[in-house]
Amino acid sequence: MNTRKTRRKVLIATAHAELLAWTASLDKTEWERTDAVLAGLAQLGHVVRFSIGPTSGSIGHAELLSKLKRQFGDFVVDALCRAPPPRGDPAPAYLMPVWGFDHEVDSLPASTARFLGMDLEVCAKPTEDEELGVTLPNTAGSWLIGARPIHNPHFFGKVRTTGH
Repeated sequence: MNTRKTRRKVLIATAHAELLAWTASLDKTEWERTDAVLAGLAQLGHVVRFSIGPTSGSIGHAELLSKLKRQFGDFVVDALCRAPPPRGDPAPAYLMPVWGFDHEVDSLPASTARFLGMDLEVCAKPTEDEELGVTLPNTAGSWLIGARPIHNPHFFGKVRTTGH
């Protein structure tokens, strides 16, 4: 087991439009667990984006987890520490359109919404499947509704992200 610790900069953009940054001394196993915890927080909608990269300065793994617990809650972080790393994208969720689609994105009806403190871009795509599709006011046909977080990529500048 590799226990050699390296200094890494941990950058997190939360769903509440906060940017968190810490420097932590992590060994390979701690780095992988932290990456998995942050990926889990992203799947739960608490984190929009994160990055863990080399740097100088340090806090330990325990202090890093303590900071994550203060930010996101003991229960969530403890559960994610014990869970297997997330694989792939989160399971799809169903969104019911109860607001107006007031603009277009790529020539498709679109809107914005706020859900669990996260700003979302909501888009409708046409579908032939009437069981899965929904109707939109003043729009013919069946539509699938999807959403993605709205975030500012400039938070991370030129920092290489871990793919989450």
